[in-house]
Amino acid sequence: MVKYFFILSIIVALSIVTQGFWRGILVNKQIDILNVYMPIRKTFPDPANIINTGQWYLLDHTSSSLAHFDHIAGKFKDCLATIESYSSGSHSFTLLENARFHDGTKITSEDVVASIKRLLILKTSTHFPLWDYIEGCENLKSMTDDCSGLKAVSDRRVDLRLKSPVETFILQMASPETGIWYHGDIDSKSKKLELKPTKFSGPYFIESITEKSFELRRNEFNPISQAFPNSPKKISIKVISADKVVAEMKADNIDIVVRSHNPYDTNEYKEMGFSVFSSSPATLLYLHGAGTQSRNLLSRQFIETLWRFNTDPLIVDADNFLPFDPSLSISRREFLNALPEKVNLKKPIRIGVPWTYLSQAFYQFIKSSAEKVGMPVEIIELDLSEWTAATDTSTIPKDIDFVLGIYAASERYPAVQLRYITGTRRGPKIDLKLAEQPELTDDKKKLLHQYQIELLTSQFAVPLFFSRHQITYRDSLDVGDQPPSDAEVELWRLTKR
Repeated sequence: MVKYFFILSIIVALSIVTQGFWRGILVNKQIDILNVYMPIRKTFPDPANIINTGQWYLLDHTSSSLAHFDHIAGKFKDCLATIESYSSGSHSFTLLENARFHDGTKITSEDVVASIKRLLILKTSTHFPLWDYIEGCENLKSMTDDCSGLKAVSDRRVDLRLKSPVETFILQMASPETGIWYHGDIDSKSKKLELKPTKFSGPYFIESITEKSFELRRNEFNPISQAFPNSPKKISIKVISADKVVAEMKADNIDIVVRSHNPYDTNEYKEMGFSVFSSSPATLLYLHGAGTQSRNLLSRQFIETLWRFNTDPLIVDADNFLPFDPSLSISRREFLNALPEKVNLKKPIRIGVPWTYLSQAFYQFIKSSAEKVGMPVEIIELDLSEWTAATDTSTIPKDIDFVLGIYAASERYPAVQLRYITGTRRGPKIDLKLAEQPELTDDKKKLLHQYQIELLTSQFAVPLFFSRHQITYRDSLDVGDQPPSDAEVELWRLTKR
């Protein structure tokens, strides 16, 4: 009997150990190192001047804001702080007791005030003009100046008083532009208030930056990391030119590619057995004009020809600027009527395009469509710095008529999208702040409507196509529940299959 009990005990023990072993294998879905490609430069981006989606993603993963948008719940949630909002439009943010940077340092109101004040002084943010909203802070000159609308009430609480109630203010406070940085990492004596991060508030922190990659590691203190315990331990974001991506994937050096669909590309990813997650058509391909009648203009016939002869099923006609809500868009008829039917050209229209970023076949398609209506086009390939300068500054180079622009839209930012497309150029004299609300009245929708018409009439911007934002990934990965309608990706949702 004793012998039988002893043998039975061993069998039960082995069973428990074996079950635990296999359970560990089945449960352990965490990725050790996730190798990622997204369009990004070699230098760390400035949250006060985000100019492409790669920079947006990197900042979103290495800094967290006071609030966070949960696309599954469809609402904003507390992130680093709890939020109290008042009918006057003011807000109080109380930092969570466990709000810490990646090295364990507590995040304080001094860090929050410094991060916001930097944006108010520089006034270079490409998505949200925060300085237009906070009371009495328009004329801040230095980090030591105070203003009435931004106050550290205690070590844990910051009050923001707005000029008037703005429903989208929490949306602004959930943006990578308003991520929280350590106050000591901001050089208050430099003209651009240079940010040289040593402490990171996001779900990941930068372990190192090399010529070839940004190396990120999980920040165990971050509330997003704690909500996703199986998020990748490390993320390596590769800094390579777009024309090398396919070769790097074939060499098993990249696991996931995050970028907009490349029209007329050969799409070698499917041939290599990769899976693709696509958003709804959200990325706008458009021609960014000088906004002056002294240059060549585009004709209605050219745009109609592009749409008529397009054979790429993953891009659709962009007959408006805002793809998500028809009530915010202009009609196709209004779009076409805003353009001249024909144009008489004395010389070819010169279009600056980003070198290697889009396919040569797409550029040839633009040229051939123009030739069909007697409108000669010359494609000028620009390197990344030239193209960025042409889309980011107030003037387009004199020898170029248009620059091919790319903007990843979000359904939560209609007015912001229109402002970003205009850039620093003198656009329509319409105050878009009035339309920065999630629930727009008919009058405010008219502002968006008028703005789109004026962008077209002046040819500051002429939309061509809406493309899908894509995540191309190895079959061994589970991309999780990504936002389906926004051009966004949250890498902390990725696990092993």
